[in-house]
This record gives sequence, C-alpha cells and structure tokens, in this order.
Amino acid sequence: MYRKVEYKETDFHVGKRYAHLKDPNQCPMCNLGIKPKYINQNYNHESELMSIMFECPACDRTFLAHYYDPSDSVYQPSTCKVFPKFPIEKNFDKDLKILSPEFEKIYNQAIIAEDHNLDQIAGMGYRKALEFLIKDFCISEKPDEREKIENNFLGKVIEEYIEDRIIKNLATYSAWLGNDETHYKRKWKEKDIEDLKKFIDATVYFVSYKIIAKSAEAIVTNKR
Repeated sequence: MYRKVEYKETDFHVGKRYAHLKDPNQCPMCNLGIKPKYINQNYNHESELMSIMFECPACDRTFLAHYYDPSDSVYQPSTCKVFPKFPIEKNFDKDLKILSPEFEKIYNQAIIAEDHNLDQIAGMGYRKALEFLIKDFCISEKPDEREKIENNFLGKVIEEYIEDRIIKNLATYSAWLGNDETHYKRKWKEKDIEDLKKFIDATVYFVSYKIIAKSAEAIVTNKR
C-alpha cells in the first residue's frame, strides 16, 4: 500500500509522478514560525495521501503533515493538515476572568473544536461563551435581578439589562450570529464563524473597558 519516495527539500517523485509540496511554516505544537526538519515520508496510492514527518527545530518534537493528491500527474496541494495540533488558547484580562470565570474556559474549548476542524460545533461553543459573559456582566450590574437574568433568553437579557449602547449593539449582533450556529436555517448567510468571533471579541473589549471604568469611578469617589 505504501511506497517510499525520494525527498529533496520539497520535491517528491512517486514513480513517474512529480510533486512540489510546501512545507508547514508553523509548528502545530509550540505554534512558532519555523522551517521544519524533514524526517521521513510515505505515500498511499489508494488514498493518494502523502504523509511526511517533520521535526520542529524550536521544541524538538515531531509532527505529521498530510498532503492530498487531486490529480494523476502533477500535484500542488494548496493546503495540508498537520498532527497533532495544540491550539493557541486565548488568555483574557484578569478582571474579566473574575467577572465571568466560565467564559474563558468555554471560549477556549470552542477554539480547540475549531482547530480540530469541528466547525459544526465550534460556533455553538462561541455562542455559549457569549451567553455566560453577557449574563455574568448583567448580574454584576444588577445583582438583585440574578434569578431573572439566569432564566431569561439571551436576547431578552441584552434588551432589558444592558444600558450601554455600544455593548448592547455588539452583544445583540453577536447573539444573532451565534444563533445561526445553533439553528437549522441560517439568517446571516454572508457571515461565518470568523465574524462571530470578531464581534464577540469586540464585546469582550467594551465589557472589559466598562469594568475598568467602574473600578476607577469607585476609587475616585472614595477619595473625594
């Protein structure tokens, strides 16, 4: 099934066939930009899959790169998949972690799902992270309304409990995009998960700004 092939930098020969492959330029484990060291390779004729083992010069760990052959003669795959892959988790501001301890955990689990090509469930994870962030933020603003906030739909919480216009608009649109990741039919067909993440990140920015501003206001008020 497998036949050893000759390797010279990124040039490969399989019988009379020729391939020029692009080496991975980032280690999937330490996530640093690298020029990987070639170790070995195999070619599967049935699946037309080239498997190449590389070593990262930064962390000294080995990884596999899979290239797929779409033709019978010359192939130049535009993408390859690398394994194992350790995603870069996002580290949020300390005050945000205190406000919503579960938000960062859920968000980073969504990153892991997305990096493992689980695109049909990653969006749901980002949507859940958003709900925890918004509800925790609203509870911090109106602690006496905790039970109502916890039990209400996200859209209703945003509408009734967020007073800041910028945060309200960002949270509303983020929720709409997030709902598309959980529903059977999409309403925002021109948008994708990258747009969802962009608006959630913007929401995070302004929520963090609000937390800092509130803290500064309390300090200044106590000093007067």
